Amino acid sequence: MSTAGVGVHPCPLPRSGVSAASSPPRGAATRDHGGRWRCIRLDSGEIIESSLPPVAHGLNTRKECRSQINQNGSMDEAHKQLVEGRHLATLSAFVLRARRIEAHSLAADKLALRKLSTMEMTLQFRPGEVHGFLLQTLPPEEQLESAAARVRPLILQDDDVHYAKVLKALGYFAKASPDETLRNAIAAIRSDWNRIQPKGKNILGAGTQIEDADGNKSKFLSDTELAFAYIYGDVVHTDSTRLAATRMHGVKERFKAAAPVVGFMMVLTIATLNLTRRMRTAGLLELPEDLFTEEVVVTETTFRNEVRAWSAPLGTPIPQEFGGDG
Repeated sequence: MSTAGVGVHPCPLPRSGVSAASSPPRGAATRDHGGRWRCIRLDSGEIIESSLPPVAHGLNTRKECRSQINQNGSMDEAHKQLVEGRHLATLSAFVLRARRIEAHSLAADKLALRKLSTMEMTLQFRPGEVHGFLLQTLPPEEQLESAAARVRPLILQDDDVHYAKVLKALGYFAKASPDETLRNAIAAIRSDWNRIQPKGKNILGAGTQIEDADGNKSKFLSDTELAFAYIYGDVVHTDSTRLAATRMHGVKERFKAAAPVVGFMMVLTIATLNLTRRMRTAGLLELPEDLFTEEVVVTETTFRNEVRAWSAPLGTPIPQEFGGDG
């Protein structure tokens, strides 16, 4: 929804042809993700849309302008519309991204995904022996890489679908519901999402220390450190600092740590999507049906399209219908 913005500014909005120094009516302005501004004049309800920045319309975006919001009832309504538009835009973008994550092959078997996210392992010991084996079966690396790429926007703070923005939007609309279990569910999901710290050192499931054949031991690193060293060092970037810090562990240990973390983020994404569906069904969210039905992944990679073809001598101008001047 293009009317939703990244910032809401209750502020003086001058009439057309009236300087900002005169006595302008109050208004509210928001900017969508494409950079266009949408202003609402409170005296007339007129909506002004423009690609020009607020200053071009005499908009005052100083923080103290926010104190004007309660001085006029219509300001409250305008502000409410803009905030709701911003939250609905966030949720619209999230639904499409989350459905793409839900459609990933790793999520086809929900039980297997749950087991992956909980770092399920098998200990193998012979009776009477203290040494044994730890068996861990993980998905192919390329499958995990694509899953990590799909879920990554939800942990990027500047992204439109960062999980905190999504949960804030859900929380905003959940306030209208008498169902306390709904707000508890949002709080529980937020608590789990907050455990995902790309720059942190917290242990989600396990920590690892490596000892080589010469008895040299690595630092004890958390699965968070190893997982995001894999994501940002081996997959989507080449973060030399993270790679250097985990060099002794190597790519295998980074991958082993990343697999459950990526699985956990997928589980959380699907849970958040299901909560969004639940709120929409309850009438708390006005999201269009096509967000839940349009294609979000490519399943068929053999394309057969009807075409027309012409031939002409070399140098013949390209016809206008094909974008040429001939």
